Amino acid sequence: MFEETRNKLEEFEEDLDHRQKKLYSSFKFLIKLLLLSIPLYILLYIEWDPVMLRSFKASVVGQIVSFLGLEIEQYSTFVVTERFTLDVTRDSTAWKSMLAVAALVLATEFRWKKKIKGAVIGVVFVFVVNIIRISSMIFMVIVLGFSYEMVHTFLWRWGLTFFIFLYWYFWLIKERKS
Repeated sequence: MFEETRNKLEEFEEDLDHRQKKLYSSFKFLIKLLLLSIPLYILLYIEWDPVMLRSFKASVVGQIVSFLGLEIEQYSTFVVTERFTLDVTRDSTAWKSMLAVAALVLATEFRWKKKIKGAVIGVVFVFVVNIIRISSMIFMVIVLGFSYEMVHTFLWRWGLTFFIFLYWYFWLIKERKS
């Protein structure tokens, strides 16, 4: 049955012109991306809360901010500064962004070895960028006097999305050349 379906799909693809092949390739990518988003919706549905990841990120951010010369205290998922207390919430861990970058990479038509390597590097990249995001937010608010809402909403919420697509774009270019 699977072999018959595969043969019919191959016949279908052979009959497509160049433009149709590009559209069909995009369609397959979107279907894969949709299927790869299922874990996100499951985790949202069960209201998953990665407390250990939250505490770890708060600890790392606390150490970085202390290294930058700011006095802070860190308790569990909280980073307490002289001006405000920051709770590293579930969304602040960037877990959705990590899933998104992995799904973007895995939905491509490269070999699995390349996709797995690209997804792992992408998740690490988002993890590190998110640590920088939280640390720089604290620094910009305390030292530079920026508004927390402005930095969080405009600079870093959209900035993290930008970095996800930037990573994926450069990963695609690199993999197409190799």
